[in-house]
Amino acid sequence: ASEESKKLVAQLQSAVKGATDFAELADDGVKPHLWEDADVVLVGPSRTGKTTLAKFLAKLGLRAANYPLVQGEDIPQDLFRINRSKLALLTTEAAALQNIRQNRMKRLGMASSNYAGLANIRRELDWVKMLYTRNFTGFPVINTAKCTIAEAASLVLSHMYGSHVDADTTTRLVNLISMLTHGSAT
Repeated sequence: ASEESKKLVAQLQSAVKGATDFAELADDGVKPHLWEDADVVLVGPSRTGKTTLAKFLAKLGLRAANYPLVQGEDIPQDLFRINRSKLALLTTEAAALQNIRQNRMKRLGMASSNYAGLANIRRELDWVKMLYTRNFTGFPVINTAKCTIAEAASLVLSHMYGSHVDADTTTRLVNLISMLTHGSAT
């Protein structure tokens, strides 16, 4: 490979490593001061795929932060000041979220609770929908129960860049970048 090619691959490796590190640092809204440095901030209820999506976007070299919406907790004002193209709103279906939360509680050896109760989840998702409607009018909302991780990433990219990006292209790009930076596709 030429020196120029090696230099480009090294830059790509650095971008992916930096984005991966950023996604870990900016996970679950623990460092809102990092949001201004993010390429995208993913917002949604607990267990809607924010962290997984952030890690997938990091494979593209994008710095993704995420913030979990919790009913009854104040939403940081910084969230309302984020550039419109950097904010991605997530939701899901009540039954899908219940299944994910119940499985998580089983894995952790915990008894069932309101956290995984269907009525509670429906109220939570209704609250999220109302929050989005009141505060983020016109923003696209990605339903993670209705799409793969690549499709969700494509919707985020389409919103960020204002033009359609399809899931197959996103998947091929992630695989290409992975191959170049790690020597094999993911």
